[in-house]
Amino acid sequence: MFEDIIFAYYQMQSEPILILYVISSFVSVIVLNFSICALIRDSSQLDKCLIENIRSVIIWILFLALKKEDFIWTQLVGFLLIFSTTIFLSELYDKTESKENNKETNEASTPYSQAGEKPNRKS
Repeated sequence: MFEDIIFAYYQMQSEPILILYVISSFVSVIVLNFSICALIRDSSQLDKCLIENIRSVIIWILFLALKKEDFIWTQLVGFLLIFSTTIFLSELYDKTESKENNKETNEASTPYSQAGEKPNRKS
């Protein structure tokens, strides 16, 4: 259940390809974290989820290309389900947020008298 660093070191010595996997994992995490930091300033958490899903798919495709993993169609269905759900929720969030912004804009632009009463409008 615990990680054995010494054993991992010996495994990397005996199988040099593991060093490439470790380095690619580090690079992947660094790129992911940089992308998330750049997005969080301007976007929602749903965009962060989408980037994490894309990273998982890229790693999955890489392992398929290197013949280190067999293609299982249910994984593809799972990725498509995750993507479609994330995009749907993102669109739903954007619509809800734009309605709230429009409501706030309309309330702020409605002319009221200083006493806070609605103005009398004659037809």
